[in-house]
Amino acid sequence: MTRRGEKGTLRPRRTKRVCILAEALRPHSIDATMFEPFVIAELGGTPKAGVPTTEFVVTLHNVDSAGTRTHLLRVEWQGAHALRGQPPVQQTVMTEWAACGIACAVLWHYTGLRVLMATKRGERFDYWIGNDTAQQGMEISGTLSEEAGEMQARHQQKRTQLLSYPSDGGYVVIVGFTRREIIISYHAAEESIT
Repeated sequence: MTRRGEKGTLRPRRTKRVCILAEALRPHSIDATMFEPFVIAELGGTPKAGVPTTEFVVTLHNVDSAGTRTHLLRVEWQGAHALRGQPPVQQTVMTEWAACGIACAVLWHYTGLRVLMATKRGERFDYWIGNDTAQQGMEISGTLSEEAGEMQARHQQKRTQLLSYPSDGGYVVIVGFTRREIIISYHAAEESIT
């Protein structure tokens, strides 16, 4: 994968095995840093935790190259950025916002793409993402389920949802917090929904 340098030239993107959460949330056009405390809470972090890391098994489908590959990604985060008391929202919202934070971080980490804006009602995916030359959709889902089949079923559902809206394709990100698993997939607009 390549990304644009400061003067618009393309340069190769190196994929590191460590993603520093705070750094990966900053480059977006939306204020993705607001998701950081929710990510830390879903990972079991506290304000006294220092600088812990959490390992995720990441499965990439058609990201950077055709095909599927899997590897470990260590997400590093600051305990000082954790929630300081009881969560201000229900558990389902906590999981959703934490998944949005992880999705923003891994999107930047693996592709160099930024989240540009939240979609409007009826657009059938969560965010518009892109770079200097193109915009696509991104659909996100988070789960606390321990079932591997739940991740795959949710991925298929979200892929269908992404492709059912007229766009230039895009990405689906599924985050399994209990399983410590992430699925990231790219889907071209001309892909069949079935």
